[in-house]
Amino acid sequence: MIKTAVGLLAALLFLSGCGSTYTYKDAEKDGYVVAGAGPGQQANIEKLEQFYADFQNKVPSKVRIVHFTDEGDPVYLDLNSNGQDIQFTRDNSKDQFGGQDRGKKSTVCKQIIKRDEMSGDASGVEYDLKDCTDDIGYSDAESKEYFLLFLEDKK
Repeated sequence: MIKTAVGLLAALLFLSGCGSTYTYKDAEKDGYVVAGAGPGQQANIEKLEQFYADFQNKVPSKVRIVHFTDEGDPVYLDLNSNGQDIQFTRDNSKDQFGGQDRGKKSTVCKQIIKRDEMSGDASGVEYDLKDCTDDIGYSDAESKEYFLLFLEDKK
């Protein structure tokens, strides 16, 4: 009985360590905009820039942004525009430290903003969503915005 329990426990530990870990390289290969995999590690940024341009020109478009937590867990941000509105879905269900707020949530936003910003000592461009119908966990509750991505200026 004890051998069976120990064997079962060992198998569970082994399988939990072999879970499907989605990495920065996987997201990059899948063609997603990648952010937060480390300082300066970003990929496929041109896809977010194209989405921004399409929205400004009222052209339907979609893009997926994948942020990685400090522990390496993916958080997915899906933007799907009909040319007038942006359906925004945030999925942090793979974030092991996401707490009670884990899961997939959506809202509709009227604006995507691109502005010059500072992040610590770095200057660059920040993308945010604004004028959204629902609060699904604003990044900035005071201005009711959702942070998408910060691009540090190239030196």
